[in-house]
Amino acid sequence: MKKLFIFIFIICNFFISEALVANSKKDFVPSSFRVKFEQSFKSTISGKLNKSQGQLGYRYPGQFRFEVFSPDKSIFVSNGKKSWYYTPPFDKDEEGEVVEKNDPGPFLPEFFDALKKGLKSGSIFTVEKKKDFYLITFSKDFSKKIGKSSTKLFFSTSNPTDISSLKEMVIVGTDNSEVHLVLSDFDEQPGSIESDFVFKIPPKTHISH
Repeated sequence: MKKLFIFIFIICNFFISEALVANSKKDFVPSSFRVKFEQSFKSTISGKLNKSQGQLGYRYPGQFRFEVFSPDKSIFVSNGKKSWYYTPPFDKDEEGEVVEKNDPGPFLPEFFDALKKGLKSGSIFTVEKKKDFYLITFSKDFSKKIGKSSTKLFFSTSNPTDISSLKEMVIVGTDNSEVHLVLSDFDEQPGSIESDFVFKIPPKTHISH
């Protein structure tokens, strides 16, 4: 009986250790997530502050959904190879508009892919910890490709272990313009399915390429 107890104790310790190791290897960015955002940026023409609210979804690798709910609805969807930008009609009797491209679109999906293993410098950016944020500086080639020079990441904790504590992103363009994304209601298990990242074009929609 004593030997049996010792054996069970060893087995339990083994599985607990394995679980702890697996947990310690948790990716910084999960395989999928959904989060609400408030986006703001100044117009380069009028200087007016533009604000919008919506939700973005991500699924590894490179799949992305950026949906604006207000003030004007629009949807951007990428399956990692192809992308769609849809603007619904103001009136139900009018046509909507979708731009369909054979490329993945904006840089955020590729950025989240690269962050999967943590806040570490890599081939497309370097990471520097500042007092209140992490500064992500893009490589020369990647910056030229996406038209962005850097991104500032603000977390709710000083030593983030995963992206769920990300509360704000400030995306800086090569022209020094800034787009602020304030994030909330992070959901690591949104139950996203593949169809979320392939846009189904509605009837009465004008398609351009």
